[in-house]
Amino acid sequence: MNKLQTQKTLSFFFIAVVLITAAYAIDRINELSKEVEQLSVNSNFEYYLSNNTEAVNAHIQSRINAYIDNEKDKRVQDKFTEYENASEHTVSGKHIYGNENTRFSLVVFSDIECPYCKKYHSTPKSVVDKYPEHVNWQYKHFPLGSQNPNAVVKAIAAECAAETGGNRAFWVYLQQMMDGQGQGVEGLQLIADNVGLDTREFVSCVKSGKHEKTIDEHIAKAKALGVNSTPITYLVDNHTGKNIMLRGMVAESSVIAALQKLKQISDTSLNETKNQKPAQKGNT
Repeated sequence: MNKLQTQKTLSFFFIAVVLITAAYAIDRINELSKEVEQLSVNSNFEYYLSNNTEAVNAHIQSRINAYIDNEKDKRVQDKFTEYENASEHTVSGKHIYGNENTRFSLVVFSDIECPYCKKYHSTPKSVVDKYPEHVNWQYKHFPLGSQNPNAVVKAIAAECAAETGGNRAFWVYLQQMMDGQGQGVEGLQLIADNVGLDTREFVSCVKSGKHEKTIDEHIAKAKALGVNSTPITYLVDNHTGKNIMLRGMVAESSVIAALQKLKQISDTSLNETKNQKPAQKGNT
């Protein structure tokens, strides 16, 4: 290689080194610029935080409260979905789960504090859920106050849930108590809050004692039928008025069998009545 070629090669090499160095320098400058910019942002953010602590804390708390409220609404909705077969209000004003106009009704006299009633509580619901076009479930209070004074208080609380939130709210509230919640007045208020009721209106209702008369009417009805224990279930044919009484914590299969028997009895009675000829009047 002659001297001229060597000089050209060295020149190209030098230029290449300069270009590479320049490119690296530009890249580093860009990185440093970003770091400086980020430091500036962080600095501004820290400055904002330090000078707006109250507003920032309020915003964070509002987001936390919104999340809590949203989760609570979901839980409430889940509880009400469980009793979606209960209408918001009933024409008769009675506590009815299912179609108010079905031919058959399971009229259950129950005590919220009764262990057997708690275990039996899901049975009539299951029957109605299986045969919604044929049967409904009507709840009647029969608290054995002499054995447990809290039974009457809880019955009144259930009535206040109905007054505050409607028929479906009654069933949802009742379910929470049957699940073992609601110990003491504060516990009853907590249930009301957990199922989305207006707690102020609910507490006012409970304290007023105005539903003691309602409970007394249920008890009087039960005693007139000869009820002296709980749970007691009357299977009623709303077309004929015929009924069958089941005592105690009977199995779901027994309730269904009794309904089938009641239908057979009622249908036979209806057919006999239909086939009877009017008596002929004799000569006088």
